[in-house]
Amino acid sequence: AHKWIEADILNVEEYVNQVKELNPIFITTDQCDVALEPVRKLADATNTLYHQPEVIEVFRDKAAMTRHAKHCGVKTPEARIVKSYDQGLKAIKEIGYPFVLKPTDNNASVGIQFVRKPGDPFDIDEAIRLSYRKTALVQQFVEGRHLSVDGAIIGGRHQALTVGERFYWRPGVISRVDYTADVPERVREEMFAAVNRYVDWSGADFGLTHTEFILNNNTPYFCETALRGGGCGTSSHVVPWVSGCHVYDTLITGHLGQTTYKPKSI
Repeated sequence: AHKWIEADILNVEEYVNQVKELNPIFITTDQCDVALEPVRKLADATNTLYHQPEVIEVFRDKAAMTRHAKHCGVKTPEARIVKSYDQGLKAIKEIGYPFVLKPTDNNASVGIQFVRKPGDPFDIDEAIRLSYRKTALVQQFVEGRHLSVDGAIIGGRHQALTVGERFYWRPGVISRVDYTADVPERVREEMFAAVNRYVDWSGADFGLTHTEFILNNNTPYFCETALRGGGCGTSSHVVPWVSGCHVYDTLITGHLGQTTYKPKSI
């Protein structure tokens, strides 16, 4: 709010030069997965509290995310990590149709490709090119309802708070999100338990989360998660309205090293 820094988000040195003079109490990022790693480096340079590299890894890189989900016993679509065109073709043969092809570490659904049947176009090299680490994910495409779970780490433990259902004009373009999603209580509890377990086992001790599921025949499949809030007013307005928890309060107190905050009712 007080200073605009015109620099590439990965140009940490430039940010360090300009941010140090502001003497920040803490540094944070929201709505941007790519910024997690640069902000960690920036926090180190300014001696402010932030997440450790191994924590960031399981919220930014979809390859690490898939491995961590399996480690936690969370059901996910079958997936392969690829670094070349030939590896991509091999992974597609193993996964089968339909599948999703996407960069492992980009933001806001950039580069995602939905391939439903043989003959449909896809570009493995483009998915790899759009990845910062030059890797792509070939993932089983699970048909079903698209649900999102938002939560916050409160008192050092994660609490899933809301579940919404997304509707699309076309793939990748959301037309609306309904809160609270009309799902059986068992499904809601299963999703909440999966997110809580994933985050608690990640080592993150403060922050907001936004997790996506596909619900197929009342079976939720964990697709991906983020160590940030949801967009379009989700964290600032929707989650407090639905849950009574003002999640940005928890984000700020977490950055200050205060993990005893309890949700306050609206």
